[in-house]
Amino acid sequence: FNILLLDLHMPQMDGYELTRIIRSSKEEKISQLPIIALTAAATLNEIKKCLDSGMNDYLVKPFKKEELLTKIISLLSNRTNISND
Repeated sequence: FNILLLDLHMPQMDGYELTRIIRSSKEEKISQLPIIALTAAATLNEIKKCLDSGMNDYLVKPFKKEELLTKIISLLSNRTNISND
């Protein structure tokens, strides 16, 4: 996968816990996977918590597909630029 869209509230494990697992992977391809959090909580505290936990960006539900596409393009282009350095 090139990017992960991660809902913060999942049945077995929340998005923060999954992000910690991904970021602690010994495989760089996994640990550096761009993560966009999907949340219904639009508070500054929740957004800060997403970014502090290692997620790259966030979207507040409901969102427009243009917002999602813009974030995906931005994260993937940044990743490509880093890979080419």
